[in-house]
Amino acid sequence: STHCISSAASDVYKRQVSVVGASVSIASFFRNPTVSAVAALLAETHDDSDQEFQMVCLSGNDDDKTGTASCLPLLVLLPGADWLPHTLRPLAQQLVSSFCVYSCEKPRNVDMHSLDSVVALLCDSIEHVLRKRGDDSVLLSGYSSGGLLAVHLVSCLQARGFAVPQLLLFESFVRCGLPAADIAADAIHTMVLSGLCRADASVPTRAAFQLWTAIQQEEWFAANVSDEREQVPSIAYVQQLCEQYAHVQSWHRTIESRGGLPHVEAPLHHMYTDSCPLWSFGGADTASSSLGCGWLSPSGSPTRMHRVDGNHETMIQSPHITALSQTIVSLLQL
Repeated sequence: STHCISSAASDVYKRQVSVVGASVSIASFFRNPTVSAVAALLAETHDDSDQEFQMVCLSGNDDDKTGTASCLPLLVLLPGADWLPHTLRPLAQQLVSSFCVYSCEKPRNVDMHSLDSVVALLCDSIEHVLRKRGDDSVLLSGYSSGGLLAVHLVSCLQARGFAVPQLLLFESFVRCGLPAADIAADAIHTMVLSGLCRADASVPTRAAFQLWTAIQQEEWFAANVSDEREQVPSIAYVQQLCEQYAHVQSWHRTIESRGGLPHVEAPLHHMYTDSCPLWSFGGADTASSSLGCGWLSPSGSPTRMHRVDGNHETMIQSPHITALSQTIVSLLQL
């Protein structure tokens, strides 16, 4: 009888692992035999992962079990305001023969308003990958607002004994598209919708937009979305962008309270396109370090600007990624 109960419990335990994808130890499972008790244990497991940046190998050439590609330099590419690392995968796969490219997914239970907390958690996750691979250096890169985090990660990683030989940024602005002064949630909403839609679209106010049903919102996007976008953005995507711009604005408050960006000595390469209006603030080989406008350029770092094809979105998409990847390889050869 006891054997049958144990066998049945073992079957339930195995089923839980296969369905949920996360597990508690079998000893803990037997000590907490009810559904509610096991659910509580699983919630604790997920809470831990929800408070960490999950690193993802975008280039697909780093095998945890065999250590494949550990001889290739590690390149960490931080995503922009949408926090969608898979949008960077096509570029990463173009770099597969030269770099092992990692990015990260945003955790769900982290205060993204705190720049210091975000940088510290990112540093923890990158350090984990470095130690797993047995590396002592990492190449950092950031797309758009991800560049802000990349710049702040340099000193954090160096304090832990890791080298950051070079920085690579993709159109990272000092204020990441935000005005010099703080703006309210309504203005961020208008800015995000205007950036997604045609220039002649009449953008509704945040209050009016929130009164619409999901179907009405989707119909409005379908009628007004920019012709340059391949897909109509989802409502969840728009909300996420608005939230992240609010986070970025909070990061800027922190940066300004400290008198500017941290001192960075690593050489910085900045990719830009002709479509970016901020290019008018700098010369061909320089970048503005003003907190009000211009390109992201930390003090101490020799910054070189490099023109690439496309616009802010398409520069990391086909067909432009072939030439972009060749530029990256030539610039980051150590």
